[in-house]
Amino acid sequence: MATIKIIIRKENGKIRINSKGESAIFIQYGHLGKSILFPTSIKVDPHFLKFNNKDLDQREPIRKSLPGYSVKNSNIRKLAQEIDHIKDRLINQDIVPTVEEVRRIYNQKHKPEEIKDFFTVYEEFINENRAVKAGNTIKQYITSFNHLKDFQKFSKDKIRFEKIDLRFYDKYLNYLITEKNLANNTVGTQIKDLKAFLNYIKKRGISVSTDVNEFKVLREKPTIIYLSQKELSHLYNFDFKGNQKLERARDLFCLQAATGLRISDLFRLGKEHIQENTIRLKAHKTKTDVLVPLTPISSGILSKYNYDLPLISEQKQNENIKLACYEAGLKRKLEIAEYKGGRKEYRTAFLFELITSHVAIKSFISHAIEKGLSPAVVAKITGKTTKILLQNYYSTHDTVVKTEMEKAFGSV
Repeated sequence: MATIKIIIRKENGKIRINSKGESAIFIQYGHLGKSILFPTSIKVDPHFLKFNNKDLDQREPIRKSLPGYSVKNSNIRKLAQEIDHIKDRLINQDIVPTVEEVRRIYNQKHKPEEIKDFFTVYEEFINENRAVKAGNTIKQYITSFNHLKDFQKFSKDKIRFEKIDLRFYDKYLNYLITEKNLANNTVGTQIKDLKAFLNYIKKRGISVSTDVNEFKVLREKPTIIYLSQKELSHLYNFDFKGNQKLERARDLFCLQAATGLRISDLFRLGKEHIQENTIRLKAHKTKTDVLVPLTPISSGILSKYNYDLPLISEQKQNENIKLACYEAGLKRKLEIAEYKGGRKEYRTAFLFELITSHVAIKSFISHAIEKGLSPAVVAKITGKTTKILLQNYYSTHDTVVKTEMEKAFGSV
């Protein structure tokens, strides 16, 4: 004969209570002299317990005077009913409903889902995004993954989801700045990518501390590197004396500087994207519609390659364009300001050392605004927001400042 009963534990005839003065409520299942307790996770002050003689009332074990009593009583009854259903299913299958068998089936159903290792889930996050994110974004995620791996090794403390709180943030931030010697903007990228990952796991049912909302993404206005109109013209007309590698790197760079297109969009560009002397395509990274009127330079470069541009990886293009700019003599010295924590540091570099495909886009944006195009129009052409464009892409060359000052106040 099987019995199911709502009980509380007693010790020497007295109700057992915890340090908070509460008593835990259990469901007791008994069969052939053996019994087992299933916790309900409900604990209440014994004054709110309702007894029927010496036993808890089996219908309403918690008094109405306790706020939320109805929900608590309902949850207790549901667990008792669940155990009763397990017993009935066993009987219907001609299985004796022993306490061991009932406990086994109950534990199978309530076995907590195994929480995967932090880095195993992070790898899943990277792989699932490969089909929907740009290649550079995936590279960023991999860099973030590696920094976190290094941090775990440095701190000698395994990263667990439940440990990612403000204390973790402070330690990780300090590690990136002091141990890795990263600039604030690079640190900000690491925190941004970590938050993207934590948002991903939160949507998939893994608990994340609300502290994550307080993780600040460091951001300082960067030193904007771009070629002056004179430097760009010099590069465009420079004779590389048959060195096709450098000539092609130059042509791709100048085409970007004449259109504002990302290199990923440049390599997709074909004759079918050009209508009425205007490039029309959907940006690969942002999925926004881009509209770029052709200029003599952009039209000339596209015609030179018969609208079939030479394909090359962005990494290789960045290597080659540095060599091309070195050969072309673009050796202007620049002072670069970087923030590392609360420190502002300066370094000097030659212009050719800093040239990348991104510099071509910054050159396009700066030249366009210098020539009188409004930021809103430039934003439409490049597919960027006006705010991002002005913060991260636009600068004014010294010669422009000098010319404007002379117009306003006269020359010396």
